[in-house]
Amino acid sequence: MTTAVRRRATRPGGGLGPVVRAYRLGGAWTHSRSRHTGAGPAAPPSQLVSTRFGASVPQYGLTGATGTEADVVSKFGTKAMIRRFNGVPSSTPPTKTSGASGNHVSWSFGIKVEGKYNVVGQEANKTAVINSNNAMADAILAGTYDNQIKASAAGLDPAYFYVEVLHELDTKTNLWSGDGRGFMDLAKGQAVKTRAYNLIKSANSDLLVVATYQAYGLASSNSVYTSGVFEQRYGAIPHDVLGIDADGIAPPYDDVKNADGTTTRVYKLPYPSLVTRAENAQKWVTAHGLKGWSVPEWGTLANAVAADADNQILADSWITYWANNWLGQPIPPLYACWYDYGPNPEAAASTLSDLLQQPASIGALSDLVGGAVATVAP
Repeated sequence: MTTAVRRRATRPGGGLGPVVRAYRLGGAWTHSRSRHTGAGPAAPPSQLVSTRFGASVPQYGLTGATGTEADVVSKFGTKAMIRRFNGVPSSTPPTKTSGASGNHVSWSFGIKVEGKYNVVGQEANKTAVINSNNAMADAILAGTYDNQIKASAAGLDPAYFYVEVLHELDTKTNLWSGDGRGFMDLAKGQAVKTRAYNLIKSANSDLLVVATYQAYGLASSNSVYTSGVFEQRYGAIPHDVLGIDADGIAPPYDDVKNADGTTTRVYKLPYPSLVTRAENAQKWVTAHGLKGWSVPEWGTLANAVAADADNQILADSWITYWANNWLGQPIPPLYACWYDYGPNPEAAASTLSDLLQQPASIGALSDLVGGAVATVAP
């Protein structure tokens, strides 16, 4: 049994906005983080929550040690949606995880992890990544992986798995000026994704194929989107589901000069907005006749804002707020997974990360995983 409670939480822009949350009565949920009083019973939700919430398989600390799918369920609860990179497809496809509701699988074909290798001292690593990714792409186009792709796709349950090949092609083809991570010819990337799509669908026509790009590519403030360049580059690539990666979106900051001449970056509130990404993702879905859209990677720096050290504001005005915003859209996302990663192992000087470590933020996402958020009838 559930009951809906209306609360008010701080909007990312600093105002107040409605948040409706259904709490389980007499259940086992133990995440309690609200500092606000309820405002009485809310109107019944206009729809059942169909969006699956969850997280990426966690990576901890500067060592790059990686967890497992079971860790996602253990941390955020039963019904968690999982997002992870897998290696080369094989005749033994990924298996379901007990307690999870689904899995977004990005086949990496054994390539070296991208990482932020455009930092000082990482030139050799960048070369290795470039060579590894291009060799993988050439092998796919040559048919080297045809049998593995088809065999693995054939064994995946379409109700549970989503699959992807060549994650964030916009990054790999250096759409973003100054990003420093581009290493693949656009035509090659388009051909790889098209070939992989056709192989997957020939083996399992019901399995949905995702094409993920940085959410910034669909921001109304981005001239790449408004000028039609994003559409020209990626619109013709076959896919069933659009993925927008909304991780790595840092809070605003001030660079403060210290007495010794060094600079300290001080992050501050409010957390950034995601609204136009969702609106434009839906336009893309409609224009291309897709099955839906998703957020395979979602997150902001969770330990950067001193004024929110306990993550209470992050829990209310970002995790819960944007979940409600997405659920209230005409086309809600199919799933959204928090980018639960620690500091990048290739940027050892940084201790900042999206990894959720405070009870408030872990509890907020756990509530979503359990289906505790509902939309208000218009």
